[in-house]
Amino acid sequence: MIKTFGELLENLVLAEKSKLAEFSLIKHPGLIGDMYEGLARHLAERALTPTADLRVAKGKITNSKGEMSRQIDCMIVQGEGRQLPYTDHWIYDVQNVLAVIEVKKSLYGADLRDAISLMADLRDRIYEPHEMPDTLLRDAWTSITGLPFSDDLSALSLQQQHIHHTLVLEANLPLRIILGFEGFVSERGLRDALVEVVSFQDGDTTGPSMRLSPGSLPSLVLCRSATLIKLNGMPYPGTFSASSGAWGFFGSR
Repeated sequence: MIKTFGELLENLVLAEKSKLAEFSLIKHPGLIGDMYEGLARHLAERALTPTADLRVAKGKITNSKGEMSRQIDCMIVQGEGRQLPYTDHWIYDVQNVLAVIEVKKSLYGADLRDAISLMADLRDRIYEPHEMPDTLLRDAWTSITGLPFSDDLSALSLQQQHIHHTLVLEANLPLRIILGFEGFVSERGLRDALVEVVSFQDGDTTGPSMRLSPGSLPSLVLCRSATLIKLNGMPYPGTFSASSGAWGFFGSR
């Protein structure tokens, strides 16, 4: 018996993936990718409420400087965008993008690194501040640090200032999700892969890790039955230790 919306989506994934299996003879990577990206957009559309002018699209995200993101497999947007002529690709202003989903048919170490690189690029190049609910930032700050919220950063430690800055970014950025339909078979494998990405040697410039920070990492990573969840207080908080200066900003299940 299906009791929650999450269980409904899980069963929907299984049912829809069986349709893709009928075309297993197709070996073209681009066509295979298109099928799984289409499945992700179909699931996102099923999850939306029809009352908020929300829609699901693929394409690119732009900002007020005219800078363009890398190709986005799936994004949940609000309002009108610009459709590229003779295609089903759209360009949306970053202010109108609520969520970004990077889709991987099979999610392993290199795929995770590539997806995190895309999320870091959104944060580094495309991000722009906008109005946000006051309670979002305040509640996140209090749930993580245990301190009352204040805009005066002078009384905070360096670590607390970093957390404050990160939470401002988190409240402004779209929700960023990496979705792997196949790949890591265990929670431990997915955890170890993330640790490897963020621990990448600084001298190696082939990966994104030189610019990685809590604010540039994704909000959520889903692969099979394993999940990585950012503990940014929106809604799940990770504990900050004032004595050690450490913040547990990622969890798994």
